[in-house]
Amino acid sequence: MKRDFLEKLGITEKETIDAILDENSTDIGKAKGDVEAKDTQITELQQQLAERDKDIEELSKQAGNDAELQSKYQELQDKYRSETETTNNRIAEIKRDSAVELELTKAGAKNIKAAKALLDLDKIEVGDDGIKGLSDQINAISESDGYLFGTGETTGQFTSGGNPTGGASTEGSDAFADAVAKHT
Repeated sequence: MKRDFLEKLGITEKETIDAILDENSTDIGKAKGDVEAKDTQITELQQQLAERDKDIEELSKQAGNDAELQSKYQELQDKYRSETETTNNRIAEIKRDSAVELELTKAGAKNIKAAKALLDLDKIEVGDDGIKGLSDQINAISESDGYLFGTGETTGQFTSGGNPTGGASTEGSDAFADAVAKHT
């Protein structure tokens, strides 16, 4: 507010105009202070928002990296579980195969590989308390395919005559020559 404005309104006393201008200046100063405080507050809030935006962006980047790290960690953990499971399965298979071969040997199998091929290995369980499902299968195979099992006897085998001493024949004739002569 200006002095000319008050004089046009009909206020002519200098003291009254000064009092009105002083009061107006106080109000303006107070309002100006409030505005400046609000401007400062707005500036601070804008700075805080900018810092938060920056922090959010950094956290987003870190979260992205964290997600990548988490993903990589999960991938490695899955791979470890898979490899552990595969290894444990292979160990169990080796234990089962060894136990089967040992039991087939004890049962007198002549050909372990052939006898083992006739077994249903999925029905055999090897545990701390022994082998389950094997003895019944071995008994069934020894009954159905008895030729795979034996006591080590060599019945029905052919042997060559030959000359075990490596020297000249002490007999007067050659058995082969005699056999050929007989059939010609």
